[in-house]
Amino acid sequence: MFNIFDNSHINKNPLLASEFVKIVPAFELVKHIIQTKNEDRSEKIINNEIIKNGILNSDRDDLKLVLATYGKVLEFWDSKDFLKLYDKGTAFKAALFSNSNIDWYRLSDFDKVEILHKSILADFEDETNKNLIFAIASNPRMDRKVIANALLGTDGFEELPITTRILIAAKSIKVEPIEADYWPGKDSPDTHEIYFSNVNEAFLRMVKDAKSGMTEVEFNRYTNALLWELPYAQLDIKSEYWLSANEIAKLEEKFSSFEFIEKYYKIRRVALLSAFQFFEDWYDVTEGYPETTNQINRAVFPILAITSLLRNYWLKDDVHEIVNYLLSSPSLIIRAAGYATIFNNISVESESDKVSEFFNLYPGNSLEKWIGITSTPGFWLCDGYGSNAKVISTHMKSSGYHEKIIKAKDDMYQYLFLHSFSENLEKHNSLPKFDLLESKIKTQELVATPFTIDESKINLNKPEKSFLKKLFN
Repeated sequence: MFNIFDNSHINKNPLLASEFVKIVPAFELVKHIIQTKNEDRSEKIINNEIIKNGILNSDRDDLKLVLATYGKVLEFWDSKDFLKLYDKGTAFKAALFSNSNIDWYRLSDFDKVEILHKSILADFEDETNKNLIFAIASNPRMDRKVIANALLGTDGFEELPITTRILIAAKSIKVEPIEADYWPGKDSPDTHEIYFSNVNEAFLRMVKDAKSGMTEVEFNRYTNALLWELPYAQLDIKSEYWLSANEIAKLEEKFSSFEFIEKYYKIRRVALLSAFQFFEDWYDVTEGYPETTNQINRAVFPILAITSLLRNYWLKDDVHEIVNYLLSSPSLIIRAAGYATIFNNISVESESDKVSEFFNLYPGNSLEKWIGITSTPGFWLCDGYGSNAKVISTHMKSSGYHEKIIKAKDDMYQYLFLHSFSENLEKHNSLPKFDLLESKIKTQELVATPFTIDESKINLNKPEKSFLKKLFN
């Protein structure tokens, strides 16, 4: 008995299959696709050339829409099937832009400009255009080089308004990579693995452009939208975005005696320092504990950005020393990011002594400590979980900031938690962790009371030379 949903039957009788598929209800085809979603993409019937051609040669737009939504309709430098569907209208464009079975890196340079560039550059105020742009930005198999260029306003996107770039960033930065294709003999990353991080690297550079190109009010309003996406974002940097060509050339000359990869990471660490410096003046000590939405945005954004940067694998051997550097910064918000990084590297468990250990190691009630730790998902997860809640409550009540923290709590929650407690707990604990409580991070006692900071004491504890040596020697 012939089964249109069985590849072996299809391949044995291609003439019957190519005609039979034309009478299959679209609903049944979608149901089958969803039921077999975990199969290898090459085994799915929607990707069978016989089925695909049968649908394309039919007059069934409903089946063609299913193909556009789920099918592998783009071959290397061959977009004829893709274009047949793309030219059928808006619904088909939305389906194709959302289709994560398409390898978007196979689109020719010409078609990228005609299709992706023109769609992204379309009038964002038009609701249809906006939804198509968001579909492009949210697709995990989209060409992330194109999206990164859009964020940066380069390579054909020079006229893209910074406000549109920010809203594209808000969608694209939260996209998680899907499992890469594997085939026998594969010995190197594919294009999706190589270029997925381009958006993550462009994100903060785009924020820097926005800060310099927008009014303070407008900048705060738009970055407020980005703040929602930062708690679990995987931010990174690229040296070229934070150092000038002249600076990189000088560093390459300075590090010329090192092997290529070691030289590359030395320059990248200097670029990281430049990224830290970008955030130094976002929040001033005279503002006290952040209570308004505007204050929370300006304080929490750099803290979450820095803690995200310090989760990168290429910094794993330097995190202790980097946190020393942060805690010794003249900038309140950079010091706060140091405390945040330590606390947010605690895995949240119902019965754990890690939270108590943190407060034993860092008993002071400095403004930066409390701004830092209360700006992390880890703190609020601990505050609502097991014995940690009692430990936090005790220390918070004696901090001098208790009432202000409680007042800001709802606003903090709305940025740090977008899902259920259990989902956030799973996300937090799945992130890379470094044991920063293993040996106490060196910090200075910066406060005389919970509400004052003695900036003159900062110089009593400079960061270890070894880290600066890594940066500049």
